[in-house]
Amino acid sequence: MNDKDYMGLLKFEVNGLKGVNDPEGKYNNLADKYNDYIVAASYLALQFWGVK
Repeated sequence: MNDKDYMGLLKFEVNGLKGVNDPEGKYNNLADKYNDYIVAASYLALQFWGVK
């Protein structure tokens, strides 16, 4: 975050979630499971940091 690469940080987090299977087995991976939260976090990042 020192480099202010917020989009890169968000991508890093999402890629990490894509690599983990949903332990409940309802979704392909955790990125699919938490998609709504990822969208909300991206929107808030845009509002707070001006990430585009």
